[in-house]
Amino acid sequence: HRPAAAQEENAANNVKHKSKLHRVVHWDQSVSGWLYNKVMHMEKVGARKLYKTLEYSGHGVPWLLFAFYMLVWHPTHAVFSVHLLIALILDLILVGLIKVLVRRPRPHYNQDDMRFSVQIDSFSFPSGHSSRCFTVMPLILALTDSPFEVFLFCWAFVVAFSRILMGRHYLLDVLSGIALGAAQYCIVCLLIAFSHAECEAIVRYINSHFFSTPSVSV
Repeated sequence: HRPAAAQEENAANNVKHKSKLHRVVHWDQSVSGWLYNKVMHMEKVGARKLYKTLEYSGHGVPWLLFAFYMLVWHPTHAVFSVHLLIALILDLILVGLIKVLVRRPRPHYNQDDMRFSVQIDSFSFPSGHSSRCFTVMPLILALTDSPFEVFLFCWAFVVAFSRILMGRHYLLDVLSGIALGAAQYCIVCLLIAFSHAECEAIVRYINSHFFSTPSVSV
């Protein structure tokens, strides 16, 4: 009787957990849909064009190109360039892995006008733009002397929450992406944290083996 009772108790607990998860998902969808519908009237004044611009600014392709540009043409910024590239690669791996495991569909009202997308982009959780922005933003502030702290902070938040207003993601996708981005920053800058000499060696190796650029002293 005890094994049977234990099985019934486990089944009851599973039902409770599923019920709680269902309520959370329902709340997430309701709030996200409400936010999306609230800004629908702004479509007539070009809000979607603004959202698309923000979308491009947080896309992985231009950030990867920028990281390689810094590695090749600005080797004196080796510490920033190397950690930026590592952070972007880590972001692609973790976001892709989580999307495949969770497989949450995007909101049904999302418009099919995404550029530079792959099959995995059909999934919604977590928001890759949010995770990328909240990885890149603190990394730039920590490893450079950027005078645009307020701008970068605002940019990251606006890009992240524009994903909801654009209909690309639900609220929890974005919040989870922000948390993942902060975690990725900590992994790259606090745990990996290559020294200046190690970053210079990595830059020299990449330039000598993959790019036919003149040798630059760093």
